[in-house]
This record gives sequence, structure tokens and C-alpha cells, in this order.
Amino acid sequence: MGNNKRIQDAATFLLKRHLIGEQGAQLPADMRPTSIADALAIQTQLSQLICTHTNDVIGGWKCLLPSADKLVVAPIFKANIHEHRLTPDFLHALPMDQNIKIEPELAFRFSDDLPLRQTPYSQQDIVAALGSAHLALELIYVYYHQPQQCHYFDMLADGLVNQGLYLGPQISLHDAQQASEITINIDFAQTTLQLKGKHPNNLPMAPLVWLVNYLQSQGAPIVAGQTVITGSYAGVIDVPLNTDINITYLGFAAMQVHFFWKS
Repeated sequence: MGNNKRIQDAATFLLKRHLIGEQGAQLPADMRPTSIADALAIQTQLSQLICTHTNDVIGGWKCLLPSADKLVVAPIFKANIHEHRLTPDFLHALPMDQNIKIEPELAFRFSDDLPLRQTPYSQQDIVAALGSAHLALELIYVYYHQPQQCHYFDMLADGLVNQGLYLGPQISLHDAQQASEITINIDFAQTTLQLKGKHPNNLPMAPLVWLVNYLQSQGAPIVAGQTVITGSYAGVIDVPLNTDINITYLGFAAMQVHFFWKS
């Protein structure tokens, strides 16, 4: 099987579960990615298919600084970015084990384009193009039936378990750039969690600077309005459906969300 056809077939295989919102089998052995480059090629093709079938566009990205053996980057589609409007914000999401899985993060939204150019963008260039920073929740969903049997490459090809983003209240852009540690309180029903949050790359701007220049190298400019999350402060947290969830980032802001099962 030619590599281009294999990439196309793999992306087509993964597409249906994203369109209907359910888990599915691993890719057939002859389609599974065997390298980061392979996984990214499938991810790119899958993203294009999703946008074509849903008349959507890439509204943002998730990322972390790359490590020796992993590259963490995946698109977030515009239709799956939920804006803070009410208190509580009522959101529809796909549960796992009857719970919604969230990751508390900060998000950065661009107000200006960063077009393709030959020289890398500096952090100063990138900050100048930002319009706002926000509290955020990444919404997590694993689209494989048996994720424990999947390699990292499988996850990267399928978009790194992202089902969307809740963009919460706006906070100080200056303070967000310096937020290496945040205490996060989560309250629901009779449960109270106090999490000593720490950014996995120390400062949340570091992955953002990497992402902008990585996308440049792939021929993908930043477009005004795109929103980027750069890593969870407290890992994955399970919260219940049909319940008011109160989340406070101490020293920043608070938000209340209420999840319903996405049908």
C-alpha cells in the first residue's frame, strides 16, 4: 500500500467516530502510524476531512514543548470551542465512565495574524499579536475503545484525546504569561478538590512560542481569533454530569459550568 493511500485510508477510518461522537477500534495494523511524522500526516489528513464534512475550520491548538520522543500538538475545531457567556455555562460533552474529563488550563487568543515568513517569531512578536488570556478547560475524550493498547503515535494521529475547549472568563494577559503555579479549587455536590497546580513547562508562554514557529515550519500561519492552550495545571479530572461545577483559579477568576450528555 502506497504511503499516501495509507495515510488517507487511516484518516478516513478514524473520521466516522469524530463525526458521530463515539469510540472505535484501533487502526488496522497496516494503517497504524509508526513514527511521529506518520502520526502527524494522519492527523493533518483527518483534520482536513473533519473540516470538509462539518464545514468547520481550525479554531485553535493544544500543545506542549516537545520532548526527545514526543511532539504534542493537535488542532481544536472552531465549532468545539465553547465561549463563556452565562453563569453557569451549560455545555454538551461526551462522557467517559459516566463522567466528563477536564483539564484546567490557561488559553491565549490571538487578535492579529502571524503570517508565514522566513525568520522565526520572537516571544515579543507573539505577545504583541495576542488579544486576551482566559481560564480554560480542555474537554477530554478518548476515541479508541482500548486506549491502554494504543501507542503514543495512535493518540497523536487521532488528535490527542481532545473533544473541545471551554473558554472561560478573561484574565490579565500579563499575569497569565507568568502563571507557573496556580491553586485551583473545584467544588461540586458534596466534593471539594484543592489542587496545587503547576504548569508542565513551567511558564505557559513557552509552548506557545514553540507552537507558532513549528506551525510556520509546516506552512500553517496563525490566524486572528485562534485560541491556544499550552498544558494542564492539574492533569485530568473527572466531574459529574447534570451538576453545577464551581472552579476557582485563586488570584485570577472563577467560573461555573454544568455538563450535559452530548447526543
